[in-house]
Amino acid sequence: MNSTKDDRRGCALPAGFIFLAAGLFFLGATLLGEARLAVFGEKTEGVVTKVTSRVSYSSSPRKKGESHASYQDRSGPSVTYVLSVAFTTAHGSPEAFDTVSTWGHEMKEGDTVEVVYLPKHPATAEIYSARQLWLPLAVGSVVTLTTLGIGGMLIRKGIRRKRP
Repeated sequence: MNSTKDDRRGCALPAGFIFLAAGLFFLGATLLGEARLAVFGEKTEGVVTKVTSRVSYSSSPRKKGESHASYQDRSGPSVTYVLSVAFTTAHGSPEAFDTVSTWGHEMKEGDTVEVVYLPKHPATAEIYSARQLWLPLAVGSVVTLTTLGIGGMLIRKGIRRKRP
């Protein structure tokens, strides 16, 4: 029984490094994505020039004992909206970008939106709103901190195991 416990602790160190690597990846993705826009971005107004809807269907099979109505509700069509937004930078350069409307937020052509962009890289623009910028940033931060925390705890556990 004791050897099984030691075997599990022996896996803690490699698993900890895997979680740590994943956490560092998420940290980099968060910092290079939404965090740069939130901290260093310039704001301006933009206009939604086109709304494209994408419909996808679930390919999951019907669960055992599941009613037909429940299956249809679960596997029905899912609609994603791609927004094309045009804006003008502070230097007068016209720019445009496409973004997926997150969290089911639907907009119409001609809607005015606040845009945030990096002055040296206007193509990195995003709609400046809680749903489009701050919510993904918050989710990315939580995932990053969780994976780094789990990785740190597992590494600590693995190192304690190796001490005499």
